[in-house]
Amino acid sequence: IHSALSSVSFLSVQKDGNSQQAIISRLAERMCERHGISIKTTIDEDINHYVYFDDGLYTGSRARKDLEEIICYLPKNSILEVFYIVACESAFLYTKKIVLALANQCGITLLMHSWKTLYDVKSSVF
Repeated sequence: IHSALSSVSFLSVQKDGNSQQAIISRLAERMCERHGISIKTTIDEDINHYVYFDDGLYTGSRARKDLEEIICYLPKNSILEVFYIVACESAFLYTKKIVLALANQCGITLLMHSWKTLYDVKSSVF
């Protein structure tokens, strides 16, 4: 597992909220407890795979801002893998479209995932 993680960095860059820092801190604790290794959390030319965790994507405005900023700093040809615990479907798809365009311009491979999806339901009045 150590060799697999040697080229991976788990980003904690959010300026608002504490969820991302809590997720990364817990991950770091578990990796140290179970495997005796520490995880990387920096952007570095020697790293080509970056992971961004967050608890939720609802409107997508914070996600777009944070991801657009990150992409500008990543080394060209890097992979940015984004994981949300919960995401609103329409905001997720819109955010992915916007951020993917920037990632392509910067030579970054972007992969976005959501564990649980909240689907938009159109209500009708009877």
